[in-house]
Amino acid sequence: MLSWMMILATAGWENDARLQFAQHDQWKTLSARVQLLISKKQLFRTDQIEFWSAAHQFGQVLKCLMIHCTTKTSWFNKPIMELPPNCHHDVLCSLEPKVRDKLQQHEECEIQKLKDSYMRSLQEWKKHSQESKSELSSQTFFKKSHINWIIAIFPALLDLMKTEQCELKLINKEMMENRWHAGGDKEALYIHAIDALANSSSKCCVIQHILQGMGRDYCGHPEKIVILTEFPRVVHMLEMWLQKQGYCITAVYSSMSVEDQDMCINAFNQDLPLPGGETDASPGVLISILEILGVGYTCVCAFQLILLSPSWLERDEAQGKAHIHHYRQMNEATYTYCLVCRDVQVKSNILDQQAMWKSFNELAMSLQREVGIVPDIIDLDTV
Repeated sequence: MLSWMMILATAGWENDARLQFAQHDQWKTLSARVQLLISKKQLFRTDQIEFWSAAHQFGQVLKCLMIHCTTKTSWFNKPIMELPPNCHHDVLCSLEPKVRDKLQQHEECEIQKLKDSYMRSLQEWKKHSQESKSELSSQTFFKKSHINWIIAIFPALLDLMKTEQCELKLINKEMMENRWHAGGDKEALYIHAIDALANSSSKCCVIQHILQGMGRDYCGHPEKIVILTEFPRVVHMLEMWLQKQGYCITAVYSSMSVEDQDMCINAFNQDLPLPGGETDASPGVLISILEILGVGYTCVCAFQLILLSPSWLERDEAQGKAHIHHYRQMNEATYTYCLVCRDVQVKSNILDQQAMWKSFNELAMSLQREVGIVPDIIDLDTV
């Protein structure tokens, strides 16, 4: 063991984030070095303190190997550890035709606004061409269309906006100003209408069905569950809705301090009540966004994960699954449910980013010609 630790230390295993030394060829080389070291009898008898120090270091190596078992890292071309199987389910949550039509109209309106804005900037550039020409950014359109993504989860928002004759922005700045993470703005329109919003949501129906089917973990304790989304606004709305349903919830927001985030996740993982909570019960549902639940957080007491689309990036889904599908997971299986809605155009565009950029470049060139500007030559097939 001491021979191995000397060779691993020389190889700098602590700085090897991708565990290259665990791969077949690298490990074979290290093993040969260890055998050479032993054959040269360069190690002598050591005292007990030095032995336990080496044992501790070797334990750290094995722990690193196990922690990375959710990756594709293998040891001699075999998985480092056999995890319980994970059952993945894509749950299609389609919109009603009238809601889908309204969303498409909204998206078309946003594209027209983007075109008009770009036309004005091109005309200004033509008058004062000393400055660099502005670009047509698809990201601008996506930021303005974020409300469509949220409406796809809570379709009744369309009726709420029409009835109240107001524009719900549901942006992060609004969250910070109203301190949603600290209890929120109780006068917010959508909080008063949260039951109607949830009743209009096929995704909320799926969530409720999954929650009603929750059982017990391998120890016989009440099962816990993790719900992840991309939008802090949705985290807040789900938190308000599920609290009204009687569930003990912990919601983790980016606007929280790191200490508060750790405290909430620790209470969820360790079956502890939330400090300052109204009950002594430990939260059974953890709601957050993917960016918050980073590599350092593992929710092994839960074995079901709900992902609210748009979770269009495979790495995000893999990262979310890693929070429950972990080397300490002792349940017979884990389950992930990705709630998919393909009725919002902007999501399908993001799924096919090459087509998205090609479409916006074609639009930019067309608008430049319209105002009499010779567009830059772009090879659309290589965009």
